[in-house]
Amino acid sequence: MRGMHIRLKRVYDKPEVGDGCRILVDRLWPRGVSKQEANISLWLKDIAPSTGLRKWFGHSTIRWQEFRPRYLEELDGKQEELDPLPRGGRPVQSGDCAAARLSLLLIHVS
Repeated sequence: MRGMHIRLKRVYDKPEVGDGCRILVDRLWPRGVSKQEANISLWLKDIAPSTGLRKWFGHSTIRWQEFRPRYLEELDGKQEELDPLPRGGRPVQSGDCAAARLSLLLIHVS
């Protein structure tokens, strides 16, 4: 993935002309957003935080410092799922990582 440029975006924000491959990293599909509106190219729900970790975290700024290493530990051994296009195809050179979180500061992929 060397040289790949990834921007963080909210899935609720409208896609823009300059967007790359839009990748959703969330276990649940965001409420109120159709798949057509979201324009998601790839949904990597298997690399999103586990349900238990997500519920423990609760998007709490106080728990962020502890959440990050726990989430990275969950990602250990998931190299195949971390591949930008795990089912084959040409590598993605740029992309927009979308999540449903209202604040970009606490998106789990940051």
